Amino acid sequence: MHTVDYWGPAEFAGRRVVGGGTSALQLLDEIARVAAETRWVTRQPPASVVAATGLVWTE
Repeated sequence: MHTVDYWGPAEFAGRRVVGGGTSALQLLDEIARVAAETRWVTRQPPASVVAATGLVWTE
């Protein structure tokens, strides 16, 4: 699914969700409130986002 097709977190309730890239980060924040699990995938550690949000970076 692309962000243009996203209408809200309800359809992800109880599901495992994986998002990629910077556009997915904001949506995953919303979806994480209803999903069973969320993961964010990116090629490089986004230092500015990690520092700003307090996310834990794992490899």
